[in-house]
Amino acid sequence: MALAADNTLSATQLDEKYKKQGYIQFKNAAYHNGELITIIWAQGHMLELKEPEDYKADWKEWRLDTLPIIPEKFEYKVMTQKERQFKKVKDFFEKSRMIVWATDIDREGSHIAYSISLMTGILDQEGPKKMIKSLWVDELTPTKIQEGVKKLREIDYRVLQAIEAQTRAIADWLLGMNASRALSLLLEDKIGLKLDRSGKDGKIAVGRIKTVALFLIYLRELAIRDFVPTTYWELEATFEHPNGIYKGNYIPIDIPYSKGDKKGEPWEGDCPTREDWEKLIQNPKIIGDSKKGVIVEHEVELKEKRPPRLYCLDSIQEELGKLLGLTAKEVLEGPCQELYEVRKLITYPRSLSFYISRERYETLKQQAPALARLVGFSEEDLVFPERPDGFFVNDKKAANHSAVVPTTIIPTKEEVEALPDTLKIVYKAVIRRTLTMFFPKYQYEQTTIITQVGAGRFRTVGQVPKNPGWQVLFQDSASLLDGVIEESEARELIKVQTNDTVTSHLVPAERHVKKPPRHTNSTWLRAMRTAGRDLDDEELIAIMKQIKGLGTAATRGATLDEIVVNKWVIVKQGKIYLSELGWLICETLKDERVLSQPETTAIWEQSLSKIAEGTNTQEKFLKNIYRYLGIENPHNNLIENLINAVDRTDYTPFQDFIEQAVAKADGKLGNCPLCGKAVKVLGKSKVAQCEDNILSKEERESGATPVCSFNFWITVGFIKDKKKTLTKKQISDLLSDKGRTNLIKNIEGKYGPFDAYAYLSFNEEKGIYQVNLEVDKATSKK
Repeated sequence: MALAADNTLSATQLDEKYKKQGYIQFKNAAYHNGELITIIWAQGHMLELKEPEDYKADWKEWRLDTLPIIPEKFEYKVMTQKERQFKKVKDFFEKSRMIVWATDIDREGSHIAYSISLMTGILDQEGPKKMIKSLWVDELTPTKIQEGVKKLREIDYRVLQAIEAQTRAIADWLLGMNASRALSLLLEDKIGLKLDRSGKDGKIAVGRIKTVALFLIYLRELAIRDFVPTTYWELEATFEHPNGIYKGNYIPIDIPYSKGDKKGEPWEGDCPTREDWEKLIQNPKIIGDSKKGVIVEHEVELKEKRPPRLYCLDSIQEELGKLLGLTAKEVLEGPCQELYEVRKLITYPRSLSFYISRERYETLKQQAPALARLVGFSEEDLVFPERPDGFFVNDKKAANHSAVVPTTIIPTKEEVEALPDTLKIVYKAVIRRTLTMFFPKYQYEQTTIITQVGAGRFRTVGQVPKNPGWQVLFQDSASLLDGVIEESEARELIKVQTNDTVTSHLVPAERHVKKPPRHTNSTWLRAMRTAGRDLDDEELIAIMKQIKGLGTAATRGATLDEIVVNKWVIVKQGKIYLSELGWLICETLKDERVLSQPETTAIWEQSLSKIAEGTNTQEKFLKNIYRYLGIENPHNNLIENLINAVDRTDYTPFQDFIEQAVAKADGKLGNCPLCGKAVKVLGKSKVAQCEDNILSKEERESGATPVCSFNFWITVGFIKDKKKTLTKKQISDLLSDKGRTNLIKNIEGKYGPFDAYAYLSFNEEKGIYQVNLEVDKATSKK
């Protein structure tokens, strides 16, 4: 029997022998009659879809006439760094009587097991060639794993999960590969934009998720750029009552705006000018007589507030990422993964569900006193309801994945305090969130006063806490729940009764429309999760809510990282700015909705989810993708749309960026002072040369003379083996109008290191250009 696991055992727990060996073997009479069991791991994806050139040699070169690239049959290949381990997996699969999929219990985990099984030949389109079962556990404690091994499941559902994931990967490959090549080639052809294919200076690429995620930044940039500071006035009132003073906000009457951007929409009670405000209060239909007021409604209610839902990956990433200053990817791959995989203290962290099963609820109920002690509370603080709250517990919604909660392993308080700070914060946060199920609801008394002034009405709301309930769990960690425990606008109000009269003082409340803030990693992540909520189509809105936005909680962090690496955005002091390359891509694609708007994801995900449900097929889904790529569809297809997009875009604002990008891609560091051609440094050469000074091997052997004589050594210093090589930036500075570099530190001299500026000059005696140094006396060491 072979258990194929992606990360079932942490590398930190394996003996060095097993790390090198790549598998563990054991026998135990309690499992499968004492047969030899082999646990072998894949360490994530072992296989990847083949590159275009793996199918056809002609597809290696980027050419428009080869697009769209659509292989007849998609094939996998083993990742180079995984070849040795894959061979071991294949050997054990061939020897074993039964294979168990023990990968993560999500669609990507299923995809890993499924693709390896296909590649090793133990599974094909007709079905398994050997007995294949599934281990389904969401916590890596010994007890749960032992239970799971004794109750292995069939793989039917996981196969559908895997086919859904495989279909998504193929569709993303088709869209990304074809759109990225087409856009790169079209931009190079029309405006000469050429980037180094290594991506070090940025990358032109297109993807169903990443370009839409980029557009979230673009839309925010447009809002900031087009923002016009606006002042408006609202109507407030201060009321004098025998028992004291209270304030109220005007309740707008049901009339529409008569002009402006909001024309026809319900009036919100704002006035564009102070003069309009004065007219407002004098209007007998609005206020009229404003000297006296009467309390026409007075209501006191005892209200309750539920705690937040249990943690899922989304909420962990957002809340703890903000608190710890980590990206979404860092939260998942750092503390969450270690607490799950290594420490075994929390359940599967990649879950998108915030429900738990009744069985797990009962387990947590028994653990609650011990968990409470770990965060400074006792059993006396807990309340155990007769029946679990459906807000937390739902067997159907927790059938495949459940919320992130503590496992059955409960450490001592000393062990918790000994955890690294990041792990301790995350673990305690999970405990607190879980314990909210066993604390009373937060209760407060809300008082509402409606005061009539002339024809107008004013609302006053006050709140007084009565029972802090579950909120006591967070009193010493308020920053952890920013947005969960909301600050109340209300306050304790004076004692009044209906029909009491008051003296009113109307107040013009000056307001200012706030400029949209720049996105941060946290708000960008939230925007991805809520993307599509403003679509026009109600069905698409529902789909985007169901799939929880763009990408998955597990992949959003990586998507944001990729966008930064592609140099589409720049992050400064935590704020995200669109780069010139990002602007250029967005301006080009802004009218191509398939590549820039979230409805594409909504439609794809709706159709893909039906594959996992068994009501759709990979063939049907991909047929629509092929059609969009141009198969049997000569018009309104991807390539044609991109051609039109590039043709109609005005690239004038990007000319400087384009020239600089082309120069970098061509290796140009500046202009030759003799002939104006490009100056370059070839490979690891220590000489910068005019391109007309460069000779090929054949030209040198034939005794040819360079057309231009310009070149110079790019090393500085006086100790032969310790000379500094100028950077490309420093060489560019030498060739620019600036004429010299910034300060270069610690240049090795005969009497020790010194700091200096480098500049270029012509040595008339030697007839060559050379780099000279201007010592910085203020900073150089003596």
